[in-house]
Order: sequence, then C-alpha cells, then structure tokens
Amino acid sequence: MNSKNYVEMEEYTTISRFVTSPFIPKFKAINIELLTSGSYLLEICVVNKDFEILASTSYAFERDNDMTAILNSENIILNPAFQESITEDSIIYYLESLIPISKPAEVKNIVSTIKTKNKDKCRKHIQAFWVKTSPSNSYEAWVKYKKQVDFVEKVYGNNFQEGFETDRGRVYLQYGAPSNIVAREASPSEYPYEIWTFNKIGVFSNKRFVFYNPDLVNRAYRLLHSDMIGELKNNSWPQILSKRNTVNGNIDNPNQNNVDHWGGNSNEYFRQY
Repeated sequence: MNSKNYVEMEEYTTISRFVTSPFIPKFKAINIELLTSGSYLLEICVVNKDFEILASTSYAFERDNDMTAILNSENIILNPAFQESITEDSIIYYLESLIPISKPAEVKNIVSTIKTKNKDKCRKHIQAFWVKTSPSNSYEAWVKYKKQVDFVEKVYGNNFQEGFETDRGRVYLQYGAPSNIVAREASPSEYPYEIWTFNKIGVFSNKRFVFYNPDLVNRAYRLLHSDMIGELKNNSWPQILSKRNTVNGNIDNPNQNNVDHWGGNSNEYFRQY
C-alpha cells in the first residue's frame, strides 16, 4: 500500500492458503524491482475462509528506485488556463518548485528539462506532471499547489534560497501545513528553533520536525531531526541545539553532557506531543 494516498498495490498483493496447524514459520519473496520510489506499507493479514481478518501487522518502508520515470510531455497540448497561470519570467521557477513533491527519477526529468532552456517544453512538463499526478482535476491541483509555493516563498524564502528550496518550505509542500508550531527565536542557551507537529501524515500519527538556525541570520532554518520515516533522524539533536553551552559527548551517548540549561525548553516541547 502506498502510505501517502492509501492506494493498494494490487500487482504486489498475494494470497496463500494454509491448513490449520501449530505455528510454522512461512517465508515468501516479493519482487519489487519495478516498484517506483516512494513510501509504502507492507501489510500482512491472517484471514479465515470468509476473509474475516483475524490478525494483522504492517511495516513501513521507503523505496528508492532510480528507474527512469517516463513522463511524455511532447504530445501535450497546452491548456490556456495553465499558460495564463504562469508568467513568462517564472516558468523555470515553478518547474523547479515541483521538486519537493517529486520522486528521484522525476527530479532527474525536471533537471533535464530545465537544462534545455526551452520554455515551451518547461510549460508542457508542468502540465504533464499534473495530468499524471491528478488526472481528474489537474488544473485545480496545480493552482492549489501554486498557492502553497507562493506562500512558502513569502514565509520561508531568504537571500540565497527560494522558499521551496528551504527545509521548512520543502516539508510544508511535501506534507502540508503542520498542526502545531512551537517557535523560539531567542533562547538563553539554544539556537533559534521551531518544532513542527503533524497530527497526521498519511497513515502516520504525531510526527515531529525540529528546525534550527545555527547561523542566526537569513531565516535559514535547517532540519535537525524528525521521527518521520524517510526523514533525517538525529538522536543528538538536543546537544546540537544547545551546542554553545554543551560539552561534546561521546559517540555511544551523544547527549551524555547535555545537562539542563536555564531557559532550554526544546526537549519539553518535543516530548509533549
């Protein structure tokens, strides 16, 4: 199952019948060579003859497949609405803005199209992307995403990065607006930081992201830690966040010397969700 849109991967669904007996381990191989990059759930269910579920378990995993994604934009007839929504001087910008929600193979296609410097081809690529992503309402989906891109540009863009290039902008575009944000621009012992909490991301609940700004300028917050599958996981994030007042720990226990500092509340904010 795709963990982002809950679509069952029928081509990878198998059913095996067993005679009732004491517990016996069973092994089965599933060929995922052609499974594209993305977030998935492997779900295993035990059912009776009436297909009633008796027990089930699931495992989340990330698939990174460098297969070339085929996106046929050559035969796309440009929709006037798509053309009017993108000004001539922002075509490359909005094509690049698709990268945060694209799979690795799709990113390669985007970069390849940008290198052609052919604006007509770039327009077709944008339209083809949304026709493939949202076949039933491609234009509406594009307009909604474009508004989000404009929003992160205004809120998270800085002197050297577009909004969608920043870590906060990328997370916002990829997962949507967080349910809660704890923002601390000033702390006696910690770098400026933000803790984003998502009540729900696909099938996952209560996922958190910690961003911090060690440079203290340009609103250039970086992702420091997250408990979301596929994202940066850094168990020593409390030590790094309060690095100015913390003696380096050891490799086995990175937070060994991360004693409580006056005004340091990030750990408390992180644990309360």
